[in-house]
Formats: sequence, C-alpha cells, structure tokens
Amino acid sequence: HSRRIQQEIDKIGADVFWMRPKRQTINLEKMENQPLFFRQSLKYADLKALTFYNTKIIRSSGFIQFFTPISYNGQQLEINIAATEPSYAIIMKLESISGRFLSEADLIEARKVCVIEYSDYLKKYLSKGNPLQSFVCIENIKFKVIGLLNKKSESLRPSYHGNIYIPLTTLKFFYSDDFLETIYFQTDRKYVKNAMNQAEEILKSRHKGENLFECVNAEKLFKSAEKLTRTASQVTAGIAMISLIVGSIGIMNIMLVSVTERTREIGLRKCVGAKKRDVRNQFLIEAALLTTVGGTMGIALGILGAKFIASLINIPVAFSVLAAIIGFVFSVSIGIISGFYPAYKASKLDPIEALRYE
Repeated sequence: HSRRIQQEIDKIGADVFWMRPKRQTINLEKMENQPLFFRQSLKYADLKALTFYNTKIIRSSGFIQFFTPISYNGQQLEINIAATEPSYAIIMKLESISGRFLSEADLIEARKVCVIEYSDYLKKYLSKGNPLQSFVCIENIKFKVIGLLNKKSESLRPSYHGNIYIPLTTLKFFYSDDFLETIYFQTDRKYVKNAMNQAEEILKSRHKGENLFECVNAEKLFKSAEKLTRTASQVTAGIAMISLIVGSIGIMNIMLVSVTERTREIGLRKCVGAKKRDVRNQFLIEAALLTTVGGTMGIALGILGAKFIASLINIPVAFSVLAAIIGFVFSVSIGIISGFYPAYKASKLDPIEALRYE
C-alpha cells in the first residue's frame, strides 16, 4: 500500500498543491442569504493575491468544474466542463495528442475555444473527420476545438468520460458570480510546506481572520487515505486473530479425536518400547504438519487472490517475503501450541489400558 501511495504522489507531483474551501467551517450567522457554495468560494482576486504575495509559488491556475448539456455533431455528450488557465496543463503535466492547450491570449480575450480530453467514451464521436476543425456546443454557445489531450487516469480530477477544458474567463457566459472551486499551485519540491503555510495565512488575512480554506497536496491527501487503510488493516488483523483462535480450537479437537481413535496404536507403541516423549513428539509433529500445509496453502491462495483482485482494479501488488515468513511461523506455532495438550494426553496413556480400549 505504501508503494502505491508513493507512486501516486510521484505521478501527480510532489511539487504540486491546491487550495479549496473548508465547507464544514462556514458560519451560518454570516450567510446573508447567499448560497453556501458561493459564500465560501475562492475568488479570482484571491488567486491574484496568492500569486503576488506568496514568494514560493512558481505558477498557479484557477479551476472550476461543472456539468452542463453538451452537443457535438448533433449528438448529446455526458462530459464535464473544466474552466481553467494555460498553466494548468504544466502543473498537471497534461499530454497533447494534437493541436494545443489553452493560451494566454485565449484567456485574456475570453475566446470560445476548448480542448478535449481524448477518453474511450469520446472515441466514437471524434473518429469522424478532423476534431480540430469541429465545434462543441455548450449551452447553445459554440466552442471551437483547438486540441486533444491524452486522458490521464491518475488525474486529481478523474472522469470516466473525460473533460473539456475551456478558458477560465469564459465562465462569464454561464455564471455571473466570480468564484473558483480550486486553485492549483506549483512550487519547488523543498518549499511545498512553506508555500502551503504562506497561502493559508494570506487567505486568512483576506477573509477577516477566518480560516475558511485549506491547502492540500498529494502527500497529505494520500496520507489521510493511508490512515483509513491502517485502521481497516487493524480491524482485519483483529478478525484474523479471532480466526486463528477458532482454528486453534479446531486443531486441538481434531488431535484429541485422533488420540482417542488411535488409543490402541499408542498402547502398542508403548509396549514395544516407545517412550512418552516419542508419543508426544509424534502428535506434535502431526499438528505442526497440519498447520504447515494450511499455512502454505494460505500464502499461495493469498498471493494468487491478491494478483487477481489487482488485475481487476488495476493496482500494483507488493508481496512481502517477511510478512509471509511471519505468517507461516505463526501458523506453525499455533499448530504446536494447539497440539500440545492432545500430545501430552497421548503420552500419559497407560499401555495396558490403551490396549484394552475398544
């Protein structure tokens, strides 16, 4: 799991962080009859202030994603609209297939242009003709397609259908309010924490000392997920312990039944010279072999099961040899502990009474 987290951090970028509203901290007494989303949203002026005063920021980009009816070549599309700035492509390392991404001129002049993320969903729509000579109709407003992007599955804004990117300034054609959903930043990797702290302080000072917004980066995001995973692992470990206790009781019962069924055999062995320790060791070895086979099968099934599930949800498998060894030793130990009482009971049998047992 830790390997997966590190891979995702590297993909998104350890030098990237973003700012978003803390929606749970809104003061209802100061709402002034304004909608919740707009009341606590970031403003474009906040973006400018953050870029100007935060000395650690290399580049920034405002961002807002929304869903609205779209038509392409007379067909309705189910796809998200992402209004952003040219620097977003650099921050998120977007890869162009053809054409170009949004430019500063597109932003300044609020040009009606768009860039399409080339997803599997859009293949059937974009296969006819040259997409760069076509238009996308967003709420009856035509946007010329100027570029195609390769879909990134590890994007912070994943969408099965992909996204259509438009200049942030064209939001005025759809919304009268000046607001941003998120602001993305890129800085030097060694200054990320410093830049995040600066950004939070700047916005706090701009909003009357209220801590309405938070900074998040890939590491912080995935570390939070890791805490949840660790809790789930602890719960799973507890369930496994209960399973081991139940299993050990089962092994003990099996061995006790085996001792009872082989009473005459034990008596015969003792009569021909077998000592108590020989009988005890025999049953301990049997119990250990039982759990050895079970532990080996468990490890094998665990590896195969993990690979199968990983192939379905497309995540890497990290097999820990140390964890397998610990699990195997623990399994054998449970067998020996559980088999000790039956083995001890067998070693204490009187040979004459054992031979008479029916």
